[in-house]
Amino acid sequence: MSGTTKSSVPRVLLFLLVLGGVLSSTVVCIHAEPALLVYPSTAATFRYDTARYQLLEPADPNYDPAYSVGGSVLWDKVEQRIPVEVYRAPNLVGFEPSPDGRNEFVTMSNDFYLIVDGFFHCPRQLSNLYVRFIPDPPQSTALVIMNGQPLEYYIEPIPSFAVSTPVGDGWYADTQKFRVRWSAATGIRITAWGDKDGNGFYSDGIPLFGVYVRDNSVPVKTKTWGGVKSLYAGD
Repeated sequence: MSGTTKSSVPRVLLFLLVLGGVLSSTVVCIHAEPALLVYPSTAATFRYDTARYQLLEPADPNYDPAYSVGGSVLWDKVEQRIPVEVYRAPNLVGFEPSPDGRNEFVTMSNDFYLIVDGFFHCPRQLSNLYVRFIPDPPQSTALVIMNGQPLEYYIEPIPSFAVSTPVGDGWYADTQKFRVRWSAATGIRITAWGDKDGNGFYSDGIPLFGVYVRDNSVPVKTKTWGGVKSLYAGD
């Protein structure tokens, strides 16, 4: 009867460890949800949830000058890393804490390109994708035109695409761009999601990232968003 030699035991253990890691990674890739990212093409400030993110100053050991915007670096407190996906916004100009816990890019434009990207920790096909436009204030009726077509229900399907390009600490998709023009509201909040149950609605919490676009035709003398909202106090 031939037995297992001592030298073969470590190889068997190594194989099992590698196989276990591959299977574990595969399970995570199957069950975890990829992050759909949306950015505006215009200059934008990223408003961040202080429960999730913080700003690092140059004295911090995790500070990386390659990711410095306005002298600060954004840090993900949950995953203990620089959220490089946020830095994929083409015209990121600064950071500020969010007053309502949202993570979103704030810009001012009535005619811009919406950029949709995907981020995941392994390659993944993203299907049944939609973008959603929410007028602000919610009771207002905005005119939204996407790629030359007026949107009746503020929800529009977009083509599927693959998260297949390794960058930094994750995998990304080739971005999609859509021209957006809008009017007749104070602002527009934009998110993107994958429709898992096929009903055309987002039904699983709040998307991780979004875009908030302000109306650049509003005459504003102050620099605060409160100054803009005060103009619509009677609406």
